[in-house]
Amino acid sequence: MKKNILLGIILCLSTTICACGNDAPSSGTYDKPKVITKEERDAQQEQEQPQEQEQQNETETVYALGDTANLKDWSITITDMAIVDSIIVDFLEYTPSADDSLYLNVFATVTNNGKKADSFLSDFAMSNDVVAKIIYSDGYEFTPSDFLGYDRDFHYSAINPLSSFSGEIIFAVPTVVANSTEPLIIRFSCGGEKVEFKLR
Repeated sequence: MKKNILLGIILCLSTTICACGNDAPSSGTYDKPKVITKEERDAQQEQEQPQEQEQQNETETVYALGDTANLKDWSITITDMAIVDSIIVDFLEYTPSADDSLYLNVFATVTNNGKKADSFLSDFAMSNDVVAKIIYSDGYEFTPSDFLGYDRDFHYSAINPLSSFSGEIIFAVPTVVANSTEPLIIRFSCGGEKVEFKLR
């Protein structure tokens, strides 16, 4: 009787040990580590290079004063920038409507490389029109003021094909922006494309 009980215990223990010690699947197969050949690695790197190039292209150049950049049918050169208290048009003097504001006056020359006469800036910009904005510090945006009757305002300049026009884009900005040392960028965008110039 004792022998039968002892034999039974031994059989149970050996079955448990065999079952626990067998980590391999019952089918006898296992996943082999994937080995990448040199040719596969080179092909993978070639696929990654265009993606890296696209990321580099996304970091666009910020142009300096005096540089010329192309946007759609326009060549744009920012020649100067000034901060003034007012704008004088004939016998009228314009001052910013908001308190503690000044005018940021951007001087530019643009060339129309298109085949039709066109305005560089529009009062009511459509998707194919150029839009100008001042970008201050880490993302504050300012749109230009509209000076009706001012012949140097780009909003009222019809520029013939293959012709240039030198004028002004005027922005009303808070005094804190004008007096700051934080970066000032003027951004021109049109149809998903953009160019930027560093003003300060």
